[in-house]
Amino acid sequence: MMSLVVFAAPKLEMVGSDSVDFGKYSANQTKTATFTIKNSGDEVLKIKSIRKTCGCFKPSSDKMELKPNESAIIKVDVEAYGIYKSYSKFVFVNSNDPKNPIQKLRVSGNAEPLVEILPQDKVFVGNISKDQGVVREFLIKPFGKNSVKLQEPKVQSTHELKASITEENGSYRIKVVYDKSRKAGRIKSTIKVPVEEPKGWKNLELTLYGRAKAPVNN
Repeated sequence: MMSLVVFAAPKLEMVGSDSVDFGKYSANQTKTATFTIKNSGDEVLKIKSIRKTCGCFKPSSDKMELKPNESAIIKVDVEAYGIYKSYSKFVFVNSNDPKNPIQKLRVSGNAEPLVEILPQDKVFVGNISKDQGVVREFLIKPFGKNSVKLQEPKVQSTHELKASITEENGSYRIKVVYDKSRKAGRIKSTIKVPVEEPKGWKNLELTLYGRAKAPVNN
């Protein structure tokens, strides 16, 4: 006569959905996805780690060990300004469940930015010779139906420059002109543009980087 041997083991079970979709929302908001897991096995379930696939995610669990029939809440905070436009990312819960050691959780949404920055918010100005003129421009366009009002830019830079702002039919153009008398070395300039309207948005930030070359002695 054959006898059936059953070994005790933990078992990770999802309670409810394993995915959360936030839909459209403003990217200056923090969103929190909540998941519930349960240990439906007969040994202690141990959460070894929670791995994220996006730097803007902050996952956490209210318990790292679950007794049989015990539940835990896993939260995933999507940081404000951390991601823009449509996304679909995963969090992996690693546990000692022998049959399901990695539980995948999906978080998706459409974090709408306030503006679009052209050509982009970080620009390489190149390797610049002494007395070489350097002028760069950024176009800041409201995203979708947003109405935006910006203030005068504020500059932090390793090299002398002037930054001006002009409005063009609801969009803004930032013009950056570097002083021609420049020291040799690494160039890094940060231009912060305060958002006056709508309220609740942090400064826009533009970055220019490159290197100023020393003059060649004849």
